[in-house]
Formats: sequence, structure tokens, C-alpha cells
Amino acid sequence: MSLLLHLHDAVTSVQDAATGIIAAPNPGNVAPPGSDKILTILGWVKWLVTAVAVGGAMFIGAKMAIAHRRGDDTNTSALGWWLAGCVLLGVGPQLVDALT
Repeated sequence: MSLLLHLHDAVTSVQDAATGIIAAPNPGNVAPPGSDKILTILGWVKWLVTAVAVGGAMFIGAKMAIAHRRGDDTNTSALGWWLAGCVLLGVGPQLVDALT
């Protein structure tokens, strides 16, 4: 019977140690002091990039409308590049977050 008690104590101590290791905070995910200013700047950049993307869509749309009016439809590649840029800008933060 004492062998079972010793085994129980050993298993309990291993479980407690594993729980302590699993529940330990990861210091790699803690932002350094002063990072709130960097996050503010990144927020501004995100807003600026969104504004440029909307302006680019309007510019490409205007170019395509003028070209269509003239009978020249050679500006469709610009729309494809704009879409590719928007996808890259939208996926970029998630890729960086997945790698960290």
C-alpha cells in the first residue's frame, strides 16, 4: 500500500511541475516599455496606407473610364496590380503575427 502512495505522490508532483511550466507566462509576447508610441505610429501608417489604397482605386477607375471613353482598354493590368497590393497589405500583418 505504501508503494501506491509513493507513486501517487510522484505523479502528483510531476503534474504540479508540468502545470507550473505550462502556465508560465511567455516573456517573448510582452511588449517592451515605450512601445505604445510605436503602436500609435503603426496605426497612423495603417490609416495612411488605407487612404492611399482608396485613392489608388479611384485613380485607376478614372483612368479606365477615360480609356474606355477613348476606345483604349489597356489599363486593366493596373487594376490587377492594385488588387495584388491590397491583398499583400491586408495579409502582411497576419503573416508577421504568425511568424512571431
